[in-house]
Amino acid sequence: MIEIVQAPAETTSKGIKLFIAGGIRNCPQWQDELIKKLTEEQRFKDEIDEDEDIKIIVFNPRCKDIPEEKAQVKWEFDSMKKSDIISFWFSEGSVNPITLLEYGKHLKSNMGMNIKHLVVGCHPNYERKSNVIYQTELERKDLKVNEDFDSFYEELVDNLIGSISGYRVRNLSKIK
Repeated sequence: MIEIVQAPAETTSKGIKLFIAGGIRNCPQWQDELIKKLTEEQRFKDEIDEDEDIKIIVFNPRCKDIPEEKAQVKWEFDSMKKSDIISFWFSEGSVNPITLLEYGKHLKSNMGMNIKHLVVGCHPNYERKSNVIYQTELERKDLKVNEDFDSFYEELVDNLIGSISGYRVRNLSKIK
């Protein structure tokens, strides 16, 4: 039901694609916690019948063997482009400069177009939390910045469940 794809791996699987953007260096391994919670999420098990071929594909840029920097950046760029949902978690421990860059790009490029769902959250101790909140309010009044991991997670799950219904509609001929 959930497939984890770490940089620089690729997948040929079809399904709902989620990119989990956020700090990698000098911050906690929050990706592990998020992935563990997603794989154990009962609401997905309740929502997806066993005979349905629906996958949630999670692109995780944090990997055991970090590829060469240019390859990592390209993998992230390509994976975000393929994703239906991009989540941005601004963790404590780092300013998360690359995450800020990626967030600014996707915040602006999705303005009013609803091409990708964005889910955003900041750790309560993230030092630039106010900036993320203010910039988001200026660009996208419709987008909420979650101010703790639990509310970030809940919004992400709600978006994924909503995407499951949309996926079914787009793929009616493939579902038994």
